[in-house]
Amino acid sequence: MKKIFLILPYILFFIHSCSYKPIYQKNPLLSHKIFIVVKSKDRHENNLNLVKLNVSEQINVKNSKPSNLKLVIALKRNISGLGVNKDIYSFGRMLSYNLNYSLYDKKGLLTSGKLEGKSSYNVSGNPYGNVVSVEDTSKKILKSLSSSLGKIILSSSFKRQVIP
Repeated sequence: MKKIFLILPYILFFIHSCSYKPIYQKNPLLSHKIFIVVKSKDRHENNLNLVKLNVSEQINVKNSKPSNLKLVIALKRNISGLGVNKDIYSFGRMLSYNLNYSLYDKKGLLTSGKLEGKSSYNVSGNPYGNVVSVEDTSKKILKSLSSSLGKIILSSSFKRQVIP
């Protein structure tokens, strides 16, 4: 009898303290299709399509339902000079992209934010090489920014319930 009274508190303590609570909840955004709009004042290469495609790959699932969820992305590109390199025949440039995003549902704004990506490239006397280096640099920055944006959107928790 004494054993039961000694063991019973330990069993009750163990049962109440080890309750399972899931860390992750079901994400309401995964089951609904998000309409993505990318805006920019300037048209450079295929940057708008690249961002839209990369974000869409991360956020939208094939079997998702149509909804009124809308992700608006605004891109701004800025190029600044870094100076002359040691060989005196090439210059360094810095390419930076500012990405502002807003996610809306039927009721209004769910979340918004800002991301920034920077990289540098060299400009030399070869015009084709300059174009290729700018395109390559911008492609790498935009892929990084769009993957970060997809992860942010999918992992964010909202203050109110999402109404698709």
